[in-house]
Amino acid sequence: MTPRATCSPRLVLALREFAAEGKFDAMTLKCWGDLVEAYGIAGCGAVSQLNDMGFFTGCEGDVMGTLTMLIARRLTGVHPFLTDFVSIDRESNTGVLWHGGCAPISLANPAHPKHLFSHFAGGKG
Repeated sequence: MTPRATCSPRLVLALREFAAEGKFDAMTLKCWGDLVEAYGIAGCGAVSQLNDMGFFTGCEGDVMGTLTMLIARRLTGVHPFLTDFVSIDRESNTGVLWHGGCAPISLANPAHPKHLFSHFAGGKG
């Protein structure tokens, strides 16, 4: 099964229709809290797909981050990726990013298989 086939298709379609009706170039989804409470799902997979399709969508209502994604795309022609860099471990030369599930699928290494995983908070992804 491909990632596109497993990921909140109704949410993707509804948000695409919403963006088309409003003639939006970018939008943000208040996913954590509201979407989970109302529908029992996280928006990460849908946001990832929308970003891959060129409907630039930020998560957690991050308007400024979403606007930055739109500007980055227009300046570079490359799909942007909105994330929060939350910690760095200098000894191991690693870092932790939040909202990684919102990255466009096209940014993944084509040589590696793609997988969608349930959201860490109760499998709501």
